[in-house]
Parts: sequence; C-alpha cells; structure tokens
Amino acid sequence: MIDQKELLVARDIFSPNLKFLLKQGNAIGTMVTMETNRDKQHIEPTFTLPEEAAQKLFNQLWNEGFRPKDGTGNSGHIAAMQAHLEDMRLLVFKPKGGAK
Repeated sequence: MIDQKELLVARDIFSPNLKFLLKQGNAIGTMVTMETNRDKQHIEPTFTLPEEAAQKLFNQLWNEGFRPKDGTGNSGHIAAMQAHLEDMRLLVFKPKGGAK
C-alpha cells in the first residue's frame, strides 16, 4: 500500500507565519519552485491531498486558533447553544402562580 500524503502545520515561534511540511511515508516535500506560466496552458495542481489528510490539516489549524472568517463555527456547538438559550427562556419566562 502506498503511504498517504500528509500536510502538517505548526506556528513558527519566531514570526507570525505558519510552517507546513508535506510528507508521504519517509519522504518529505522540499521547497516549492515557482514558474511563470507564459503560455497560459492548463496547469496541474502543485499537489493533491486526500480528504482524511485535509481534515487532519483543518483540525490542526483549528487547534492553532483559526476559525472561518464568516463567523460560522462548529454546528454541534451552535445547536447546543440554541438548546441552552431555549432552556433559559423556559426558566425566565415561566408562568407564575402555577398556571399552565
């Protein structure tokens, strides 16, 4: 079986940058060389990443504090917060005097 690619990320402690490492088994990716596409030809991606590796990368970025810019977050967290708000409404606005 061929080893899957992994893209690992970590903060650079000496700058605001992130460090990335592409690895596949014992092999590691080296520096990317940029080339001008003068002929405007179809280009292949620099590399592909399996879904499992992409999810791992996303989780690492999340652990480093990155969140979607549009303000959306974990849908489970949002659902739990909505349920909590509904519970609070029931407690605060409960009819007085035992009336139902």
